[in-house]
Amino acid sequence: MAGKWSRAQLALIVLLLLCQFYLRVRNPLSSERAYLRQSLLPSLLSTTQANLRFTERVCIFEIGSIYLPIEHEVLPKEPRRLAVVMTGPREERSWLKGQDRTVHGFYDVKGVVEALLRELRLQGEFVAGDYPALHPGRCAQIIIDGETVGFLGELHPSVCEAFDLPSQPVLAMEVDLDVLLEKWGAPHSTVPISVHPPVYEDLAIVVDADTPAATVQRLIIETGGPLARSAILFDVYRGEQLGAGKKSLAYSLTFQAPDKTLDSAHIAKLRERIVQRLAQEHGAALRS
Repeated sequence: MAGKWSRAQLALIVLLLLCQFYLRVRNPLSSERAYLRQSLLPSLLSTTQANLRFTERVCIFEIGSIYLPIEHEVLPKEPRRLAVVMTGPREERSWLKGQDRTVHGFYDVKGVVEALLRELRLQGEFVAGDYPALHPGRCAQIIIDGETVGFLGELHPSVCEAFDLPSQPVLAMEVDLDVLLEKWGAPHSTVPISVHPPVYEDLAIVVDADTPAATVQRLIIETGGPLARSAILFDVYRGEQLGAGKKSLAYSLTFQAPDKTLDSAHIAKLRERIVQRLAQEHGAALRS
Protein backbone atom coordinates (compact mmCIF):
# COMPACT_ATOMS: atom_id res chain seq x y z
CA MET A 1 0.00 0.00 0.00
CA ALA A 2 1.18 3.49 -0.80
CA GLY A 3 2.59 5.39 2.15
CA LYS A 4 3.45 2.22 4.08
CA TRP A 5 6.71 0.30 4.30
CA SER A 6 7.05 -3.46 4.25
CA ARG A 7 9.16 -5.23 6.88
CA ALA A 8 11.81 -5.96 4.25
CA GLN A 9 11.98 -2.29 3.23
CA LEU A 10 12.25 -1.15 6.85
CA ALA A 11 15.01 -3.71 7.51
CA LEU A 12 16.91 -2.44 4.45
CA ILE A 13 16.60 1.18 5.61
CA VAL A 14 17.87 0.29 9.10
CA LEU A 15 20.76 -1.70 7.59
CA LEU A 16 21.77 1.23 5.36
CA LEU A 17 21.69 3.61 8.32
CA LEU A 18 23.81 1.27 10.44
CA CYS A 19 26.34 0.73 7.68
CA GLN A 20 27.21 4.43 7.80
CA PHE A 21 28.78 3.76 11.21
CA TYR A 22 30.48 0.45 10.35
CA LEU A 23 33.73 -0.09 8.48
CA ARG A 24 33.36 -1.96 5.22
CA VAL A 25 35.89 -4.64 4.20
CA ARG A 26 37.30 -4.05 0.74
CA ASN A 27 37.44 -7.75 -0.25
CA PRO A 28 35.12 -9.68 2.12
CA LEU A 29 35.12 -13.47 2.11
CA SER A 30 31.31 -13.42 2.04
CA SER A 31 28.46 -10.91 2.09
CA GLU A 32 27.84 -11.73 5.79
CA ARG A 33 31.37 -10.54 6.58
CA ALA A 34 31.38 -7.31 4.62
CA TYR A 35 31.56 -5.08 7.72
CA LEU A 36 33.90 -5.11 10.71
CA ARG A 37 32.15 -5.99 13.96
CA GLN A 38 31.46 -3.61 16.81
CA SER A 39 30.45 -6.39 19.22
CA LEU A 40 31.50 -9.98 19.88
CA LEU A 41 27.92 -11.17 20.33
CA PRO A 42 27.03 -11.90 16.67
CA SER A 43 29.87 -14.40 16.24
CA LEU A 44 29.14 -15.98 19.63
CA LEU A 45 25.44 -16.31 18.84
CA SER A 46 26.22 -17.92 15.48
CA THR A 47 28.48 -20.41 17.27
CA THR A 48 25.76 -21.04 19.86
CA GLN A 49 23.18 -21.73 17.15
CA ALA A 50 25.51 -24.18 15.39
CA ASN A 51 26.31 -26.07 18.59
CA LEU A 52 22.69 -26.31 19.75
CA ARG A 53 22.06 -28.65 16.83
CA PHE A 54 24.11 -31.26 18.68
CA THR A 55 23.81 -30.35 22.37
CA GLU A 56 21.21 -28.81 24.68
CA ARG A 57 23.64 -26.78 26.76
CA VAL A 58 26.11 -24.11 25.58
CA CYS A 59 28.40 -21.96 27.76
CA ILE A 60 31.06 -20.19 25.68
CA PHE A 61 33.18 -17.06 25.76
CA GLU A 62 35.36 -15.07 23.41
CA ILE A 63 38.12 -12.51 23.82
CA GLY A 64 38.75 -10.41 20.77
CA SER A 65 38.90 -6.98 19.19
CA ILE A 66 36.08 -4.88 17.84
CA TYR A 67 36.50 -2.10 15.31
CA LEU A 68 35.29 1.42 15.93
CA PRO A 69 35.71 4.10 13.23
CA ILE A 70 37.68 7.23 14.11
CA GLU A 71 36.67 10.45 12.38
CA HIS A 72 39.20 11.60 9.76
CA GLU A 73 41.31 8.47 10.35
CA VAL A 74 41.86 5.57 7.97
CA LEU A 75 42.46 2.90 10.59
CA PRO A 76 39.88 2.14 13.30
CA LYS A 77 40.21 1.93 17.04
CA GLU A 78 40.52 -1.73 18.11
CA PRO A 79 39.56 -2.13 21.79
CA ARG A 80 39.39 -5.65 23.21
CA ARG A 81 36.18 -7.13 24.55
CA LEU A 82 35.27 -10.17 26.64
CA ALA A 83 31.88 -11.72 25.91
CA VAL A 84 29.96 -14.73 27.27
CA VAL A 85 26.86 -16.57 26.05
CA MET A 86 25.01 -19.18 28.14
CA THR A 87 21.87 -21.18 27.43
CA GLY A 88 20.31 -24.50 28.33
CA PRO A 89 20.33 -26.50 31.59
CA ARG A 90 22.70 -25.45 34.37
CA GLU A 91 23.99 -29.01 34.70
CA GLU A 92 24.96 -31.47 32.03
CA ARG A 93 22.83 -34.60 31.75
CA SER A 94 23.99 -37.44 34.00
CA TRP A 95 22.80 -40.68 35.62
CA LEU A 96 22.27 -39.00 39.01
CA LYS A 97 18.67 -38.76 40.14
CA GLY A 98 17.21 -35.45 41.22
CA GLN A 99 19.81 -33.36 39.40
CA ASP A 100 18.97 -29.73 38.74
CA ARG A 101 17.81 -29.36 35.13
CA THR A 102 16.81 -25.72 35.54
CA VAL A 103 17.89 -23.63 32.57
CA HIS A 104 20.34 -20.77 32.87
CA GLY A 105 18.81 -17.44 33.88
CA PHE A 106 19.74 -13.82 34.48
CA TYR A 107 21.44 -14.48 37.81
CA ASP A 108 23.68 -17.16 36.31
CA VAL A 109 25.36 -14.74 33.92
CA LYS A 110 25.40 -12.11 36.68
CA GLY A 111 27.21 -14.65 38.87
CA VAL A 112 29.83 -15.12 36.14
CA VAL A 113 30.53 -11.40 36.12
CA GLU A 114 30.62 -11.25 39.93
CA ALA A 115 33.14 -14.11 40.02
CA LEU A 116 35.29 -12.39 37.40
CA LEU A 117 35.32 -9.10 39.30
CA ARG A 118 36.01 -10.88 42.59
CA GLU A 119 39.06 -12.64 41.15
CA LEU A 120 40.31 -9.33 39.73
CA ARG A 121 39.67 -7.68 43.13
CA LEU A 122 37.35 -5.12 41.59
CA GLN A 123 34.21 -3.67 43.16
CA GLY A 124 31.38 -3.72 40.65
CA GLU A 125 27.82 -2.44 40.68
CA PHE A 126 24.87 -3.61 38.60
CA VAL A 127 22.30 -1.02 37.57
CA ALA A 128 19.19 -1.64 35.49
CA GLY A 129 19.70 -0.42 31.95
CA ASP A 130 18.70 -0.81 28.32
CA TYR A 131 20.61 -2.46 25.51
CA PRO A 132 19.09 -3.05 22.06
CA ALA A 133 19.94 -6.76 21.89
CA LEU A 134 18.69 -7.57 25.39
CA HIS A 135 15.26 -8.10 26.90
CA PRO A 136 13.79 -4.97 28.57
CA GLY A 137 13.69 -5.43 32.33
CA ARG A 138 16.26 -8.24 32.18
CA CYS A 139 19.30 -6.15 31.41
CA ALA A 140 21.91 -4.49 33.63
CA GLN A 141 24.88 -2.21 33.17
CA ILE A 142 28.17 -3.22 34.77
CA ILE A 143 29.68 -0.23 36.56
CA ILE A 144 33.14 0.05 38.16
CA ASP A 145 34.29 3.25 39.87
CA GLY A 146 31.34 5.11 38.35
CA GLU A 147 32.25 4.01 34.79
CA THR A 148 30.05 1.71 32.69
CA VAL A 149 32.31 -1.10 31.45
CA GLY A 150 29.75 -3.46 29.94
CA PHE A 151 26.32 -5.03 30.06
CA LEU A 152 24.64 -8.35 30.81
CA GLY A 153 21.19 -9.84 30.56
CA GLU A 154 18.79 -12.05 28.65
CA LEU A 155 18.74 -11.86 24.86
CA HIS A 156 15.72 -10.19 23.28
CA PRO A 157 13.27 -12.67 21.65
CA SER A 158 13.57 -10.93 18.28
CA VAL A 159 17.37 -11.39 18.37
CA CYS A 160 16.92 -15.08 19.24
CA GLU A 161 14.57 -15.41 16.28
CA ALA A 162 17.03 -13.67 13.95
CA PHE A 163 19.77 -16.14 14.93
CA ASP A 164 17.40 -19.12 14.79
CA LEU A 165 17.89 -19.89 18.48
CA PRO A 166 15.43 -22.06 20.44
CA SER A 167 12.65 -20.63 22.60
CA GLN A 168 14.60 -20.71 25.86
CA PRO A 169 16.49 -17.99 27.75
CA VAL A 170 19.81 -17.07 26.15
CA LEU A 171 22.07 -15.05 28.47
CA ALA A 172 24.85 -12.77 27.32
CA MET A 173 27.41 -10.36 28.68
CA GLU A 174 30.09 -8.18 27.13
CA VAL A 175 32.68 -6.03 28.91
CA ASP A 176 35.53 -3.75 27.93
CA LEU A 177 38.54 -5.97 28.67
CA ASP A 178 41.08 -3.15 28.34
CA VAL A 179 39.31 -1.12 31.02
CA LEU A 180 39.05 -4.16 33.31
CA LEU A 181 42.76 -4.91 33.04
CA GLU A 182 43.64 -1.25 33.58
CA LYS A 183 41.59 -1.13 36.78
CA TRP A 184 42.92 -4.52 37.87
CA GLY A 185 46.46 -3.16 37.71
CA ALA A 186 45.60 -0.31 40.07
CA PRO A 187 46.77 -0.58 43.71
CA HIS A 188 44.29 -2.21 46.07
CA SER A 189 44.14 -2.40 49.84
CA THR A 190 43.65 -5.41 52.08
CA VAL A 191 41.93 -5.63 55.45
CA PRO A 192 43.57 -7.68 58.23
CA ILE A 193 41.53 -10.50 59.72
CA SER A 194 40.05 -9.52 63.06
CA VAL A 195 40.31 -11.84 66.06
CA HIS A 196 37.20 -10.27 67.58
CA PRO A 197 33.78 -11.83 66.95
CA PRO A 198 31.44 -10.32 64.34
CA VAL A 199 27.96 -9.08 65.16
CA TYR A 200 25.09 -10.07 62.85
CA GLU A 201 21.98 -7.91 62.46
CA ASP A 202 19.03 -7.86 60.06
CA LEU A 203 17.70 -4.61 58.65
CA ALA A 204 14.41 -4.34 56.72
CA ILE A 205 13.45 -1.02 55.15
CA VAL A 206 10.65 0.24 52.90
CA VAL A 207 11.68 2.27 49.86
CA ASP A 208 10.25 3.33 46.51
CA ALA A 209 9.84 0.40 44.13
CA ASP A 210 12.31 1.88 41.62
CA THR A 211 15.12 2.27 44.17
CA PRO A 212 17.98 -0.09 43.18
CA ALA A 213 18.88 -2.58 45.90
CA ALA A 214 22.56 -2.14 45.01
CA THR A 215 22.34 1.59 45.77
CA VAL A 216 20.89 0.88 49.23
CA GLN A 217 23.58 -1.74 49.85
CA ARG A 218 26.34 0.71 48.94
CA LEU A 219 24.96 3.40 51.26
CA ILE A 220 24.75 0.91 54.13
CA ILE A 221 28.42 0.00 53.74
CA GLU A 222 29.53 3.62 53.30
CA THR A 223 27.55 4.85 56.31
CA GLY A 224 28.64 1.98 58.53
CA GLY A 225 32.26 2.85 57.81
CA PRO A 226 34.98 0.27 58.38
CA LEU A 227 32.87 -1.56 60.96
CA ALA A 228 30.21 -2.56 58.41
CA ARG A 229 31.90 -5.52 56.75
CA SER A 230 28.99 -6.68 54.56
CA ALA A 231 25.34 -6.12 53.69
CA ILE A 232 23.69 -9.05 51.92
CA LEU A 233 20.19 -8.73 50.45
CA PHE A 234 18.13 -11.77 51.43
CA ASP A 235 14.53 -10.70 50.86
CA VAL A 236 12.52 -8.44 48.55
CA TYR A 237 8.81 -8.04 49.28
CA ARG A 238 5.99 -6.14 47.60
CA GLY A 239 2.48 -6.01 49.02
CA GLU A 240 -0.58 -3.85 49.49
CA GLN A 241 0.23 -3.19 53.14
CA LEU A 242 3.43 -1.41 52.10
CA GLY A 243 1.55 1.07 49.96
CA ALA A 244 1.47 1.70 46.23
CA GLY A 245 4.86 1.95 44.55
CA LYS A 246 6.74 0.63 47.58
CA LYS A 247 8.89 -2.43 48.31
CA SER A 248 10.68 -3.89 51.30
CA LEU A 249 14.38 -4.73 51.20
CA ALA A 250 15.86 -6.90 53.94
CA TYR A 251 19.62 -7.10 54.45
CA SER A 252 21.80 -9.27 56.64
CA LEU A 253 24.45 -6.97 58.12
CA THR A 254 27.83 -7.97 59.54
CA PHE A 255 29.68 -5.60 61.88
CA GLN A 256 33.19 -6.28 63.14
CA ALA A 257 35.97 -4.17 64.66
CA PRO A 258 39.67 -4.92 64.23
CA ASP A 259 40.63 -4.04 67.80
CA LYS A 260 37.66 -4.72 70.11
CA THR A 261 34.38 -6.53 70.58
CA LEU A 262 31.43 -4.35 69.59
CA ASP A 263 28.70 -3.95 72.21
CA SER A 264 24.95 -3.47 71.66
CA ALA A 265 25.10 0.30 72.25
CA HIS A 266 27.69 0.76 69.50
CA ILE A 267 25.68 -1.38 67.06
CA ALA A 268 22.51 0.58 67.87
CA LYS A 269 24.26 3.86 66.98
CA LEU A 270 25.49 2.42 63.69
CA ARG A 271 22.00 1.19 62.79
CA GLU A 272 20.48 4.58 63.62
CA ARG A 273 23.08 6.38 61.49
CA ILE A 274 22.41 4.03 58.55
CA VAL A 275 18.61 4.37 58.80
CA GLN A 276 18.85 8.18 59.02
CA ARG A 277 20.97 8.42 55.88
CA LEU A 278 18.67 6.07 53.95
CA ALA A 279 15.70 8.18 55.04
CA GLN A 280 17.39 11.43 53.97
CA GLU A 281 18.57 10.23 50.56
CA HIS A 282 15.86 7.73 49.59
CA GLY A 283 12.90 8.41 51.88
CA ALA A 284 13.38 4.97 53.45
CA ALA A 285 11.54 3.86 56.59
CA LEU A 286 12.04 0.90 58.86
CA ARG A 287 9.61 -1.89 58.09
CA SER A 288 7.40 -2.56 61.12
